[in-house]
Amino acid sequence: MKKVLSVFLCLTLLVSMVPLAFAQEEKTTLSIMYWDATDEKENDDFYWWVMHTYENWEKKDQVALEMLPQTGSSNDMFTKANLMMQSEETSPDIYMDDSFQAVADSAAGYLMDLSDVLAGWNSWNNGSFYEAAKSMVIGEDGGVYGIPFETDARGLWVNTQVLADAGLGAEWAPKSWEELLTGLRQIKAQLPDVIPIWYKPIANSEGTTVNNLLLFLMGTPDGLYDWEAGKWNVKSQGLLDTFTFYETTVKEGLTGTLSELVSSSTESYAYQYLRDGKLGMFVGGSWVAGSQFVKGASFEWEGYENALKFIPVPTQFGQDGGYVTVSGGYALTIPEKSDAKELAAEFLMAMMDDVEGLCHRTIRNGSLACRAINEAPNYNEYTSRPYVELATSFLEWTKYRPQIGAYSTVSSCLSTALEMVVTGTSPKDAMNDLARDVANAIGEENTQSLIE
Repeated sequence: MKKVLSVFLCLTLLVSMVPLAFAQEEKTTLSIMYWDATDEKENDDFYWWVMHTYENWEKKDQVALEMLPQTGSSNDMFTKANLMMQSEETSPDIYMDDSFQAVADSAAGYLMDLSDVLAGWNSWNNGSFYEAAKSMVIGEDGGVYGIPFETDARGLWVNTQVLADAGLGAEWAPKSWEELLTGLRQIKAQLPDVIPIWYKPIANSEGTTVNNLLLFLMGTPDGLYDWEAGKWNVKSQGLLDTFTFYETTVKEGLTGTLSELVSSSTESYAYQYLRDGKLGMFVGGSWVAGSQFVKGASFEWEGYENALKFIPVPTQFGQDGGYVTVSGGYALTIPEKSDAKELAAEFLMAMMDDVEGLCHRTIRNGSLACRAINEAPNYNEYTSRPYVELATSFLEWTKYRPQIGAYSTVSSCLSTALEMVVTGTSPKDAMNDLARDVANAIGEENTQSLIE
C-alpha cells in the first residue's frame, strides 16, 4: 500500500509540475535596449511608453520584458550596442537607434530588414506616417531598417526684445546669409553687451555636424552628397562658404568666446544668456523651449512663449524655397541576431499604434511625432505646446543626413574640420584637410572635388 501510495504521490507531484513547466517555457522574454539620457529609470518617458503598450498588449501574459536602459552619452550607447549586436547571446531583441546610426548599422549587417513585415501593416501604408520621416530608415540597399517614431527641426531661437532694441524689429527674419550677417552686425553695433548668435557645442562629433555645419551647408547649391555620382563632396564652394560663415562670426566677435564655444557647458551659457536678454539668437532644435524654459526646467523663463521666436535658417541666397532645416530622430529597430524577431516586430507595431503612449513620449521629450497621433486622448496637450505646429511646418524644407553607411565617418571628419575653423584654421586649409581625411577613411574613389 505504501508503495502504491508513493507512486501515486510521485505521479501527482509530476502532474502538478507540468503546468508550471509549460508556463515557464511559454513566457518569452523580449529585451529592449534604449537611451535613458537622464537616468530616470521608471520615470523615463520611453520606459513609460513601453509599459503603457505592454499593459494593454494582448500577448502580455505570454511575454516578459527585459528593459536595458543605457545612460551616459548616445555615442556610448552606439558603441555598446554594436558590440552586443554581434552575438546572438548578447543581442537585444529591440533597439532604439538614432536614425543616422541605423543606416551604418544596417550596412554592417546588425539590423533586420523590416520591409516584408511593414508591407502588411496598415499604419505603415495608409498615410499615417510622414513620408519624409520614412526616408530616415532606408538603407543603401533600399531596405527599411526601422520604424521612425520621433523627429525634429532646427532653426534660430531669437529673443524678440533684443531684436527690437537693436532696431531690427521683433518680426525680423533674414532671407539669406547676407541678411543674417547684417542683422548680427547690427545687434553687435547697437547692443555691445549682447552676443548676437550662439551655436550648439562645437567639439561634439556628430552633434556638431548635424546641429551646426549641415544646417548651413544643406542651404548651399552644393550640399554634402552627390546622389547621381555616388560621391561625397569634400571640396565645394558651398563647403568653403559654410566654413567662412563660421569664421566670420568668430573673427568679428558675433558669437561667444572660443573657450565657451568648445566647452561642454556651452548650451547652458546659451540658454542663460538668451533668457537674460544677453543673447540675440541661438542655433538650436525644436525641442529647446519645451525642455529648457518651461516651468520647473533648468532655465525656467516666465513668459518665454511671448519673448521667444523660432524662425527658419535661410538658404545661402534665398534659393530653393528660401529656407532649410535639418532633421534627425530615433527609430525602433530589430537586431539581426535577435532570437525573437517575429514577436519583436509585433510589439514594435503595437508600440507605434499606441498613439497615447507615443504622444506622451513626444510631449515629455519635446520632439515631433513621425506619425499621425491626432486620435490620442492626450493630443491636445501635444498641440498646446508652444512652437509645435510652427516647428512641424519647418519639415516642408527639411533635409535628412545622407542615408549612406559611410556618413558617420564623414560626419566625424566634418566636425573636426569645423572645430579647426572655429579655433583659427583658415576655411581653405580646413577643407583641404577634410578632403584628405575623408579620402583616407572611405577611399578617394568615393569622394569628389567641385573646386580646387
